[in-house]
Amino acid sequence: AIRWGAGPGLTVAAASVTTFNFLFVPPRMSFGIEDARYGITLGVFLVTAALIAQLAARSRLGVQESARLSQEQAALRRVATLVAHAAQPQEVFAAVSDEIARLLEPDLTTLVRFEADGRATFLAGGGWRGRGVDVGRTMPVPPSLAPLRDGAVVRIDDLRQRPDMAETVKRQGLLGVVGCPIVVEGAVWGAF
Repeated sequence: AIRWGAGPGLTVAAASVTTFNFLFVPPRMSFGIEDARYGITLGVFLVTAALIAQLAARSRLGVQESARLSQEQAALRRVATLVAHAAQPQEVFAAVSDEIARLLEPDLTTLVRFEADGRATFLAGGGWRGRGVDVGRTMPVPPSLAPLRDGAVVRIDDLRQRPDMAETVKRQGLLGVVGCPIVVEGAVWGAF
């Protein structure tokens, strides 16, 4: 249950009770139970094992959540250290993009700033398999990603179905995208 979750833990518990019943409870080599006391004992064992499996699975999820939060805190600390040491904006933006890539493990991350003229400027990019982005390049925001400017999260599972995203598919080899707005002092500043 700790390693694979509650389902396998419950299955092992049920198999243990069944096997014990078959091998040790009279009449042996039978799934029948002659004495009700054995049935009660096996029932209590099964309920106890089921509770332990549930608690172990919950503990496993708690450990995973704690590890995830520790990773996020470490990422924030690394970026905050750069800011505290008065790093150049390009260095901070690159660090933010790298930390997002480290935490979420996407194929590509990009960090853009929205300009007043409706365009977006690439500030940083990175990722595990992406070819990167042209930092400093300014381009129009594709209509499929326009809701980001209003503060909405955008998820597109198949970019090939969006003609305005053809350049992204061709240039980066990406098939899907999740865009999250960055809000500063109540206004949408950019997105990643």
